[in-house]
Amino acid sequence: MKKILIIGGSGNVGANLYHFFKQKDLNVFTLSRRHTINSKNNFSVDLVNEKSIAKFLKKNQKFDEIIYSAYYHSENVQDIHDKNIAMFSNLLTSIQKSSISSIKNFMLVEGTKWYGSHLGEFKTPAKETDDVKKNHFYHYQQNLLESVAKKNNFSWIAIRPHTVCSNVIGFPMNLALIISIYASICKYKNMKFTFPGNLQNWNSVYQVTSAKILSDAIYWLLNNDKCKNNAFNLTNGDFFRWKNIWPRIANHYNLDWEIKEKFSLAEFISSEKDIWKEISIKFNLQAMEIEKAVNWNFGDFIFSSKWDIMSDCTKLRKAGYNLSEDSEQMFLKLLSNFKENQHTPY
Repeated sequence: MKKILIIGGSGNVGANLYHFFKQKDLNVFTLSRRHTINSKNNFSVDLVNEKSIAKFLKKNQKFDEIIYSAYYHSENVQDIHDKNIAMFSNLLTSIQKSSISSIKNFMLVEGTKWYGSHLGEFKTPAKETDDVKKNHFYHYQQNLLESVAKKNNFSWIAIRPHTVCSNVIGFPMNLALIISIYASICKYKNMKFTFPGNLQNWNSVYQVTSAKILSDAIYWLLNNDKCKNNAFNLTNGDFFRWKNIWPRIANHYNLDWEIKEKFSLAEFISSEKDIWKEISIKFNLQAMEIEKAVNWNFGDFIFSSKWDIMSDCTKLRKAGYNLSEDSEQMFLKLLSNFKENQHTPY
């Protein structure tokens, strides 16, 4: 049985992928800076420290497939850029020094920031063939991967999802949980479910990717030789506008909604810590510190864009992958899951 290594196993992508692969009885291992999965196949390694990686690879060399979904976050943009390049470079340098000859495939998880979606208006729907300014750390990572793969005779694949949503907690960039916690506080305090973004964001086209679809697509791509040495966009397969989906979410919680001036979710939440403790005790919720449950600045980022964010997934469809999901139904299902699992009260 082939051995699969997921690097970034404590993240939203990696943790969901690990559980997906385990359900298929695959021989899967994870690597991350912090332990979040209780298994003898999960190892703690600091990718910033090349010696730490080399030590791990010296003891564990026979991996057939590597999936890289690690991400270093900071409030400093330059630090994000530099650290994510360094981590990936350290890994590939260590792989080459360790003389691993077993690697057949290497999957790199990227995102639509490849196209500059975080900077302002960009060509939409974005295609893999678009000419873009290559100044994001994704570009440096993929260029290095292509070079190392060619020299060491293994294949590579890059996948570009957008805003990965899941029902698993403990991962800061989970938009569904951000919405669920915010809506729960609104309901508990009998407040209107006010849209936190601006009017342009309300009217713009947006997209998300279900963690379930992302895991399934990664598995599918790794098992289709014709997809090797290529990059693919991946979303749920549809688009939406917040002006259409926000009222549906409000209805799910039986809340009145409104849109006024943009406000900061991070600032709102900082004043609601005691309320969340009260809610948690009253509804016997799973222990979760509201300020650490998710990255509220990430929520502010999502609701700040004033332009369409759209990826063209035709290339992946033509390759033969056709799984899709209704994004509105995905949100409603995840919101229900959070309540069922006692993460949120409503």
